[in-house]
Amino acid sequence: MRFDKAVRCILTGRRAAGNVLATKPAESRSPALLPVSISIPERRISIMRVLLKARLDTAASNRHIQQGTLGPTMKSVMEELKPETAYFTLENGKRTAYLFLNIQDASEIPKIVEPFMLALGAEIEVTPAMTPEDLGKAMASIESAAKKYGAK
Repeated sequence: MRFDKAVRCILTGRRAAGNVLATKPAESRSPALLPVSISIPERRISIMRVLLKARLDTAASNRHIQQGTLGPTMKSVMEELKPETAYFTLENGKRTAYLFLNIQDASEIPKIVEPFMLALGAEIEVTPAMTPEDLGKAMASIESAAKKYGAK
């Protein structure tokens, strides 16, 4: 049922098929108070997997190492973010962390990047990532785009 039709039913006290149901017979209802129950379809929550690359500032990470705080800082960040998996390596001579995370909303991005930027002066990249299953689901769209936009 459309929202405007549901509101009209609520305001007039009329019954409607579908998602709106008046809870009292029309003759016993007060015009000012119309008790109704509205069921709203569940919103599908989608999860996006992202790859976070954090390239740590060498001077900042050296200070943390000398002060003995790099390990506890990284442990705290890992416990907070709960990555699916994490890898640590060097990239272009800088300490780099690769974390695969699942997020539900873009508003979560500051939560995942700020600890690295604030505590370690890191350069950050966040990139959507797919599993083999995700890629399999996407193949029809990829093939459709290739037919429509690919070189001929």
